[in-house]
Amino acid sequence: MSQGRRKGVLAGLTQREQQVLDILYQHGESTSTEVQQLLGNDLSNATVRTILRTLEAKGYVGHSGESSRYLYFPTKDRKLLAKKMFDKLVNTFFSGSTIDAVTTFIDQDSDRIEQAEMERLVSLIEQSKQRSKE
Repeated sequence: MSQGRRKGVLAGLTQREQQVLDILYQHGESTSTEVQQLLGNDLSNATVRTILRTLEAKGYVGHSGESSRYLYFPTKDRKLLAKKMFDKLVNTFFSGSTIDAVTTFIDQDSDRIEQAEMERLVSLIEQSKQRSKE
């Protein structure tokens, strides 16, 4: 199975479609040529435009501009998509246990988590505990 046909993390998207969407989130409005260059592989511009049109038909991408120079942009809120992706990851690999997922990430990346980030995590846990008491 080619890379473009493999399922992505988001339901209904191929890996390649998800790659293109990631580029638009990271770089903002982009032309098909800019997306093609950022993909850094051998896809033709026509293929990239087809992927962008498919994403547009699925409701993930919009465009502005004239027919000779479209600027493509994501139409879905990135945080909402991140939550969907995280929920799928938790359900797929951690049997729905958010605590197991968070624990795994902290254990695996503890040497890369800065002190300020660790303090923020502790603060978020404390806030959550307070809310659950109310």
